[in-house]
Amino acid sequence: MIRPWCVALTAGLLCACSPTDEPGGSARAEPAPNIVLILADDLGYGDVGVYSPDSKIPTPRIDQLAHEGVRLLDAHSPSSICSPSRYGVLTGREPWRESHVQHSLRPLTPPVLEEAITTLPELLARAGYTTAMVGKWHLGRRYTLRPNQYSHERHNIDWSQPLVDGPLQHGFDRFFGLARPGWTFMLDDMALAPPSEEFDLGDVPEAIYGRHAHEGVRAPGFRFEQVLPRYTAWTVEFIEHAASRDEPFFLEFAPAVPHTPIAPSSAFRGSTTVGAYGDIVHQLDDSVGQILDALERAGVADDTLVVFTSDNGPETHAYDRLQRHDHASMGPLRGAKHSMFEGGHRVPFIARWPGHIPADTTSNETISLVDLMATLASAARIALPADTAVDSHDMMPALLSQHDGAPIRQATLHSRSRHVSIRSGAWVFLENGGRGRPEPLWFLEQRNIEARGRGGPALFDLEDDLAQTQNLAAQHPDRVEAMRALRERLTASNRTAIRGAEVPPAAPTR
Repeated sequence: MIRPWCVALTAGLLCACSPTDEPGGSARAEPAPNIVLILADDLGYGDVGVYSPDSKIPTPRIDQLAHEGVRLLDAHSPSSICSPSRYGVLTGREPWRESHVQHSLRPLTPPVLEEAITTLPELLARAGYTTAMVGKWHLGRRYTLRPNQYSHERHNIDWSQPLVDGPLQHGFDRFFGLARPGWTFMLDDMALAPPSEEFDLGDVPEAIYGRHAHEGVRAPGFRFEQVLPRYTAWTVEFIEHAASRDEPFFLEFAPAVPHTPIAPSSAFRGSTTVGAYGDIVHQLDDSVGQILDALERAGVADDTLVVFTSDNGPETHAYDRLQRHDHASMGPLRGAKHSMFEGGHRVPFIARWPGHIPADTTSNETISLVDLMATLASAARIALPADTAVDSHDMMPALLSQHDGAPIRQATLHSRSRHVSIRSGAWVFLENGGRGRPEPLWFLEQRNIEARGRGGPALFDLEDDLAQTQNLAAQHPDRVEAMRALRERLTASNRTAIRGAEVPPAAPTR
């Protein structure tokens, strides 16, 4: 819900907010940082130049961000698909805890964020932050519906009424995104133009626009090519206005890029040798640059913690892209989106906070995106209540290069649907192989991946076999049982947190 001291303005303006002091009326000893979270969608570990020297996509501004901060080499999304990962980011909770957060949600799925669970923007708002989200929500919505006149619910939405449940009801003061299932822009809780035209793109290649891009209705004149430029422009304007206020701001920039529909602007078409996908990633890099430039112009770059990451690995189109353009979006990893192999959930993760995070550093710390909530709360000096972000670990010591070398996470869990894999030290255990969509046989042959036993228990030593070519389950049955037992203990109760639990390593680590 919009806080009462925020004044709603038109699409080109933003709220004017009053300064907020610490509880008791005392001013902050040191201003809390602004926080900008850039969450790409289906961006692969091998798409970004600083992560893959073989990448054929230019990403100079993301690379610059890495050189000015820290690059994590072992960061993971909690799931290998969109909605569960975004749930983990905003709640600090593992998505496998909730039966209704197991799949990517359809546009009219009811909201999955329970009222009793504190979200990241709610936590920051309580501490005086102005909060805004741009782009993809994907955690369910509820609209006012007209009496059923049509067979499909999307045609019964009353677009003259505000969104009943969405980003503004879960901690964001401002929202600019798409009014899905209508293809039209939404500002806060209102569609800017009612979607009134059937949207038929059936003749457009699926590899560019995706299977479902033609479904639904659109506002007259809506085009996919408009989306990323308008998201970026709104974000830049938000930074310019928010930077002039006395309170810090939290901005989540979550464009659905490079997720389908893939529609680069004309200025970027043909700018890479990797087709439309490469062009839209190149354009995303430019948007990142515009955001960084806006922080500089506003004079708040040194006071802002910027985090760049992705919600999961690249879509399975990555295999076709590897054949056509010799570009591996998954980099040296095995698997893609939907898979529990590393390529499905190991993601780029870059953080910059001048004067705090040492420049041009790397970290091998294993982290999950559910750790963002505790980590950002730590940066803002907010104490987490015991029942908030129960699975989230404070990773600031790793970002600041101040940890003692002992792993912050003794175990990390990844999920796809109801299946949960576990990582402990260098070892990862998958109960049912990699799950997800089958890998092409030519890919297995090209990477020298052992194809047998793909559906049974799988154990990999990532220190010696990052590409997960050899299943060691048969050679190490004791380790398999130890990893299985540890996973079962951690997932036995929906109310048992991993954070703070005494979790012994499954086996000695090197």
